This record gives sequence, C-alpha cells and structure tokens, in this order.
Amino acid sequence: MKLRVCAVSYLNTRPFLYGIRQVFQESEVSITTRIPSACATDFKEGHSDLALVPVGALPELGFSDVLPHWCIGAEGKVDSVFVCSHQPIAEVKNLIQDQHSRTSNLLASVLLKHHWKVTAEIQPARDGAWKTPLRDTAYVIIGDKAVTAKDAFPFVYDLAEEWRQYSGLPFVFAVWVHRNLESDILNKIQIAFEKGMGALPLVAEQSGPDFGLDAEKALDYFTRSLSYRLDNPKKQAIKKFLAESAAITLPAIERQ
Repeated sequence: MKLRVCAVSYLNTRPFLYGIRQVFQESEVSITTRIPSACATDFKEGHSDLALVPVGALPELGFSDVLPHWCIGAEGKVDSVFVCSHQPIAEVKNLIQDQHSRTSNLLASVLLKHHWKVTAEIQPARDGAWKTPLRDTAYVIIGDKAVTAKDAFPFVYDLAEEWRQYSGLPFVFAVWVHRNLESDILNKIQIAFEKGMGALPLVAEQSGPDFGLDAEKALDYFTRSLSYRLDNPKKQAIKKFLAESAAITLPAIERQ
C-alpha cells in the first residue's frame, strides 16, 4: 500500500519532496501537491496519510499526530508572507484575505488586533484582488507570487517579522501531520527529511528555475528566510498563535 503524501506546491516544500523521492521507491509513495488550505482539506477528508498543513488548520483536524522535528517556519523575515498596502497599516480600513492559507489570514488578523491595534474589516479572499488595489485596503499575499507582488506596494509588512516583534518568538506556518502511521514508516520519513535538508544546494539548483529563481537566490531562501526545525521556541509560538487566533472568525476560503 502506497504512502499518500499531500504537500504544499510552493518552493519552500521542495527539500522535503526531494528527500521523500530519494528514500522511498516510486512504488511506495504517491505525492500530490496543492495550495496549503487544500492540503488541510485533503487530509481531513482522508485522502492522504501524511500532509503538510497550515498551523491554523490544526484545531479542525481532530485526532491527527504532528510529525516531530520538522515544519515550515521562520526566525525573522520569511520573505513570502506579507500584508501589502498603499498606505500605512494604521490607516487601512479593509483587509482582504489570501485564498491559499487560513494560517496567514489568521496571523494578519492577530497582528491587526494585538500588534498594530487597528480595526479593519476582514473581507473574503478574491483571487488577484491585489492586482487592482484600493487605497484604503490592505492585502494578505503569500507564497511564490508574493515575492514579486510586494514590489507593487509602498508599504509591505513581513508577517513573520512582525510576529517576532510582537511576541518575541519565531513563527510556524505549517507542520506535517499523519494519522496512525507505523513506526518504521515514520522513521523512514524522518530519514527522508534529513536527506532533503542535507542537500539544500542541489535542491536549490534543481528547483529554483521552476519558480523563476537562480540557484543562489533559492538557496538563500531555504537557508536565510526559512527555518525548518520544529524546536521548543516554535512549539511555544504555535501554542501562543492558536490561543490568540481561537476567538477570530474569518470569512470562509473557497476550496481551490
């Protein structure tokens, strides 16, 4: 029986996928890549055994187990998760969500309330809304598109950096979850992820061009912007974020 893996379709996940493909035979694993919110839905509906899911979706996933040691996190600037606007954040009246991740939308809302102390109307995601921006509106923009989208705005707030300023903690955007995997499979997954992290220059060389980056810029993203180890400070950050976001109700994100 194949291990069914659902992974995020962003550059940040390529080291994990490289490791899986190095350690597992093709006959042992099937890999699907989707946007973050769809990965959570895929796992929740039982279509995958191992999935990389947004941290904000964890309360909805029931009796799943978080894989230890690994995550998509950031110690400071993450360079791919932003709130962008044409005026200072203190002056915005509306915030439009990104369609791809509940976690980033929740994080923006937590920061609005507790860090920036701004009252703004949270609006449903509208695909590409940031391309025709309104002056009184800010936009959550995440993922690979965010790297270039931010250049269109004079005010750009890196949400991982803002969270660090607010909380003093790193931030975790996504974790790997599984349901009832046997210990030998879990050990093999750990070996695969270690292998992927040990080959970052090669992964950057192979994957960077798929996202419009040369190997040097992709490697810089892997090693400077991202932090993959799920250590104790990141576990504390998850706990704090889930506690502070629990009371926030967001407009639903349509399934992609």
